[in-house]
Amino acid sequence: MRFNRPQSSRLLSHPPKSSCLTSRTTCEFSFVLFSVSARCFTGRTYSRVNFDGTPVERVDKHPFCMARVHYNETDEKVWFQASDQSHRWQQSASEIRIMVSNLPVKAKEIDVFISSESLKISNVATGQIFLEGCLQHRIITEESVWDLDEDEGILTIYLQKMNIELFAKPLDHNASDWTSLFRDSFKITFDDCAKNYQDLPEPVMKLYRIREAKEQECRNIDNRESKERDAARELDDLRRRTRMARLGALRGFSVCNGM
Repeated sequence: MRFNRPQSSRLLSHPPKSSCLTSRTTCEFSFVLFSVSARCFTGRTYSRVNFDGTPVERVDKHPFCMARVHYNETDEKVWFQASDQSHRWQQSASEIRIMVSNLPVKAKEIDVFISSESLKISNVATGQIFLEGCLQHRIITEESVWDLDEDEGILTIYLQKMNIELFAKPLDHNASDWTSLFRDSFKITFDDCAKNYQDLPEPVMKLYRIREAKEQECRNIDNRESKERDAARELDDLRRRTRMARLGALRGFSVCNGM
């Protein structure tokens, strides 16, 4: 059963007063500093899993905490699962996908509360909370949806990122990354999966394509100039060999005349 948006009674562009409204300070780290800090100071309270929850390990982990980046279709299927297995999540440049499994409820029995800064999943009848927290970054509530597979008991939530940090630095695509789902939940290591930037916001993707086109033009110019230099060098070598051959021939002719 697919819902195009949260239930109308719970559609909020801003969280209620009871929700977390604490201010956030954005800390800027360089690529290397961020990677080292994440590796050294972040406790491993999660596991890398596939869609079905089976463990997955990447064998080609980069020794310098670097991650592959994809701007086209990618096969990256890594999910980050909490140590208590209550949920798992993954992300792209514009979307957060959350999966909560083993839910013994029907669609009419579940209450999915989504606001721009918080998420709460509970049982309507009993009030049991399956998942709750203040999101690390803001989302666009109107474009966030959820889907419940009643047969499998799997709830999947799709949160549309607001990407305020990315629009402030449109050339720094790392600014779209979430290091954790909730502000107080586990933080993922920077290089624990490839970066999926294929769905960057159109204005940001347009800037990227313009920059890539300019860089490709520069590469083409460099390649052309390099080929021209190589051709000129080969021509000089040919001329030098020709002169040496002529000089050798003249010297041989002079020696023959002297005899």
